[in-house]
Amino acid sequence: MITIVLVNWRGYHDTIECLESLMRLSGPSFNIVVVDNESSDSGVETLIRWAHGEQHVDTTSLAWRRTASERLREPTLSVCMANEVVELASNALVTIVRVADNTGFAAACNLGIRLALSEATCTHVWLLNNDTIVDRRALAALLARSARDERIGVCGSTLLYYDSPDTIQSFGGVFHPARGGGTNLGAGGSLRQLPSTELVEAKMDYVVGASMLTSRRFLEDVGPMEESYFLYFEELNWSRRARRSFKHAWARDSLVFHKEGASIGTSSRTRSSDLSIYCYNLNLLRFLQEFHRALLPLGVAIVVSKFFISAMNRDRAAMRVISRVIGDFLWSRGSTRDGVTRLKNYAYGHRAAAEAKRRSEAQGPVDAVAPRGSVGED
Repeated sequence: MITIVLVNWRGYHDTIECLESLMRLSGPSFNIVVVDNESSDSGVETLIRWAHGEQHVDTTSLAWRRTASERLREPTLSVCMANEVVELASNALVTIVRVADNTGFAAACNLGIRLALSEATCTHVWLLNNDTIVDRRALAALLARSARDERIGVCGSTLLYYDSPDTIQSFGGVFHPARGGGTNLGAGGSLRQLPSTELVEAKMDYVVGASMLTSRRFLEDVGPMEESYFLYFEELNWSRRARRSFKHAWARDSLVFHKEGASIGTSSRTRSSDLSIYCYNLNLLRFLQEFHRALLPLGVAIVVSKFFISAMNRDRAAMRVISRVIGDFLWSRGSTRDGVTRLKNYAYGHRAAAEAKRRSEAQGPVDAVAPRGSVGED
């Protein structure tokens, strides 16, 4: 049995589109866990309506032309709270696990992984971004590649752009410690000209997190994702921890169409969200400190340079976030997850103050209205 784990955060329409494509998968039996971070009643109702055939799924994009035209199975749902569930419901194809807060990508994946491994028959867990749709052979191709070498712990897909389904987004990642960033292998290339599996795997440092098939042995031996990262560098951390015992691989025929960071604002075509800026830069420094300590001063210089670039662009919000990154790394012993909580509290307080100011300005000056007990009242 294969368990597919999706993490949803304020992206219910993306999630049901992904689920719809999974209903058309060919190959082995599987079940699905949707970990619904910061769950809302209206969002869960959207998922339930989809399962009952009452929620429309837009299948008009170009990517849908490369998927199966009809369902091969019908969804059955089970909905539970995270603090109540200890195993998957045997009669449900899709289990929705409601989480009260946004615990982060890694923690949500780990929750899904624990539920998957509670089933003795589970052999693999497929971690799949909710802002994707998949080709009908995507899972079968991942399993076929993994079966060719028992040392493979994580296997990735051919990631393609959702809105340009013949264009490669990534085969896998290469991290450049001295540059403080990574490269997506194959980015911008054509699906019609794929390189050899051997060439890609020789260059890969890690499997990109949008689609990762993990073996049970890998999960049990290496352990869960690093939850303190909250977001970013989890897959690279996993790769570094596993490199002595396991290989990573690429399944060239596993096609996954990715909307590229739809839920968290990380598209390469737009300015990253404050959350994205904070998590990426803080986790870059944490990763260098753990695995490339000699390059940590260079990493700090890279992050500081981003502050001055933001200043040149007059992006005060980015300047504030990067300042917080530097301060949290140098002086705080908390995790990225702790920092995200502080960032969220600041953002909520800032929005509340702005809303109070707006209401005050709409009401006009206070002294324009005579208070009780003033002139004219006996």
